[in-house]
Amino acid sequence: MEIISLNNHELKENIVKDINKVNPNLVIDVGCGSYWSKSRIQNVVGFDQTKWKRNSFNFGEPDYICTIKEAKFEPECADVVMCIGSLNIDDHNVVEEKNRRWTNEDILSDFDIIYKWSRKYIVMRARWELDFIEEVANLYNLKLVGEIKKFKTEHETQWNYKEKYSYYWWWEK
Repeated sequence: MEIISLNNHELKENIVKDINKVNPNLVIDVGCGSYWSKSRIQNVVGFDQTKWKRNSFNFGEPDYICTIKEAKFEPECADVVMCIGSLNIDDHNVVEEKNRRWTNEDILSDFDIIYKWSRKYIVMRARWELDFIEEVANLYNLKLVGEIKKFKTEHETQWNYKEKYSYYWWWEK
C-alpha cells in the first residue's frame, strides 16, 4: 500500500488528474470545503454545510449550502461523486451537532444518499478502517478501482486524532 505525502497537494493532483481522465458530465463534490476542486475539475458542483471564512486557502464558495441529507440531486445524475474527507466519524467540521456522525451506521446513512447520486464512480478520502471499506463495498456491490492509498496528513496530526492514517480510493458501481 502506497503512503502519500504529508501534505494534500499530491493527493489533490491525483484526484484532479484521475477525475478529469474519465471526462465526466457532472461531478458532485460532497462537503467541498474551500472548494479547491472548482477551477480544476471539469463540470464540478460542490456543496458544504457552511460557507468557509475567506482566507488564502479558499478557492471559491460552494454552489450550495446544505448537508448531505438536504442536497437535492437526482438519482444517478453524476458520473463521479467525490467525498474527500467529508464522511468521517466525529468530524470536527460539523456545524450542527445533530449532523455529527458517531458510528459506522451514521456514515452508512449518509453514504446511502451519495451512492444514489452516482452513475459510475465514487471517490473517497476518509479515516475509515480497512475492514469498514470492504464492508461498504460488499454491502453496495462496489468494485475497487486500482488500489487503496494510505496517507498521513498534517491536519490529523495537528488535531491529535487517534487514527494516524486516512485512505484514498475509487469505487465503481
